[in-house]
Amino acid sequence: MLSLGKVKEEKPTSGRWFRYAKGGRYQKWAGLIWLCLDWQDNGSRLKAFPQSVLRAQEYYFRQGLTYTPISGGALGLRRLENAIFDVKGSSVFLHDDNQNFIALAACLSSHVCSYFTRAISQSLELHVGYLSQVPIPNNLAMFRGLGRLAELLKLSLISADPTFRSLIDRFCENW
Repeated sequence: MLSLGKVKEEKPTSGRWFRYAKGGRYQKWAGLIWLCLDWQDNGSRLKAFPQSVLRAQEYYFRQGLTYTPISGGALGLRRLENAIFDVKGSSVFLHDDNQNFIALAACLSSHVCSYFTRAISQSLELHVGYLSQVPIPNNLAMFRGLGRLAELLKLSLISADPTFRSLIDRFCENW
């Protein structure tokens, strides 16, 4: 079972623009984080906007996994680092920081876990509450190498996409 652990305060202390995970199409391992939010002064501009809803801020900028909650039964988990997220960019954080989140992504991307997620949610939407009910093996060591290889292959594919590369380089580096 997945569980949320104690949150460490590791928020950036400088910079203005930070990556924003907001779902998108089905995509595994990497990508889809091309939006940015102004988080200067701990998000003061966003917090001052009356209609803004900022939930789970204690998890912003933590390392974890993000995915689009609407899927055809298979998860498209991607690495989440130094980013802000919302409900459409649902996120998973490990209970123990020593656990390998890429191994977890490989396990959750397997056909067996896809079967469980479809059985649990019974719809196209897979929210974190459903995902936390998926049985996970205690030892994920066998998934570690597979997950890392899959992630490296995906990164090599998207790094060849000039649109993706230029958007990240231009807009999301902390100015």
